[in-house]
Amino acid sequence: MKCKRMILTTAICLLDLSLMSVTAFAASSTARIPVRAEQVCESVEGVKVHGYSEGMYLISDKNGQYGFVDSNWKDIIKPQYDSAQPFYNGLAVAEKSGKFGCINKSGKTVVPFQWDSLDKFEYGLALAAVGSKEDEYSYVEGKYGFINASGKTVIPLDWDKAESFSDGLAVVTKGDKSGYLNAKGKLVIPCKYDTAYSFHNQYAVVCEDGKWGVINQQGRYVIRPVWNGIMGDGQNGIYTVMQVEQGGPYSFKYGFVNIQNQVILAPKYDEVYEFNHGYANVRDTSGKYGLIDTKGNWAIKPIYTAPLDYEDNGLIPFSQNGSYGYMDFNGNIVIQPQFSMAYSFSKGTAGVQKNGGTGIINTKGSYLITPTLGYQEIVLADDENYLIAQKQNRSAVYKLIYQ
Repeated sequence: MKCKRMILTTAICLLDLSLMSVTAFAASSTARIPVRAEQVCESVEGVKVHGYSEGMYLISDKNGQYGFVDSNWKDIIKPQYDSAQPFYNGLAVAEKSGKFGCINKSGKTVVPFQWDSLDKFEYGLALAAVGSKEDEYSYVEGKYGFINASGKTVIPLDWDKAESFSDGLAVVTKGDKSGYLNAKGKLVIPCKYDTAYSFHNQYAVVCEDGKWGVINQQGRYVIRPVWNGIMGDGQNGIYTVMQVEQGGPYSFKYGFVNIQNQVILAPKYDEVYEFNHGYANVRDTSGKYGLIDTKGNWAIKPIYTAPLDYEDNGLIPFSQNGSYGYMDFNGNIVIQPQFSMAYSFSKGTAGVQKNGGTGIINTKGSYLITPTLGYQEIVLADDENYLIAQKQNRSAVYKLIYQ
């Protein structure tokens, strides 16, 4: 059970307008703007919608059993599973009696329910494990390998740990060393790392002999392993690096290095955030936050008491006299303060609260779903053209209509 992304999340910051100064900022925005949201269905009492993808709603009934209905709310796969995930490439991972398998859209079991853990299929393969057990207090690793969509083991369960494929490679661990497999099961980067993370944007963070660096898919370092820590997934080709300062092993300073191994911001700051659409939050020595660009220059000077919370449209929630609205990076008010709470935009939509209810607005400030409808939570579905709105005992699904 999972949805693509929470729209209503804890805000990183809400700025006081009195702190704003006029600063030039060019926000990138290529996303379409939704102009309205049309309700396509509402569940009956006690039924909850958890996801929507590939024309199928993932639901749970009043007994907590999971199943699927189609867009006409017709039962296709009756609730019978202890848990399930939305369909992905025609298959859905489900759980029954503590074991995991896969079903197709007609409800036929295509991967037997015999696995202790099972991920969705990537590159035609799914990570599967036997012997792994997890409860409230502990987790026991099993043996990991990969199966195909027929349930056949194509990469033997020889690994002590593994991750699903990402960018065509999968992290695998034997003993206390990790490396990378390709989809044919060939170990293309040897198990020599103390820690290895999945590839993103064709690069991966690794730790070797206690030092951290970033490698490409040929296993060559693009950021040399000289750092005490590295974080991030390489947005804009930049990673956050950590360096221990005098005072103890847990006293770090943070900076940024790009995949050309160039230090664009020396590790001298107490707090930084990962790059997001070309900018990163940094807290300077005065304790104030600003944004730097990919060259390490201040795009917005550090004069703010909290990180600047923004997405690709460049709108920032702020507070004024107890109400919340949105401004751009020039300090211009774009959406007037009127909400009891406001959250950052994602995919052209943002969650707001007003008069005790939750609603959704677009970047023009128009309601797509009004707070008066009484929803407690609204999320983007796996198919991002849809919103799932939750009340205490029922759900509704809305389709986003764009310009």
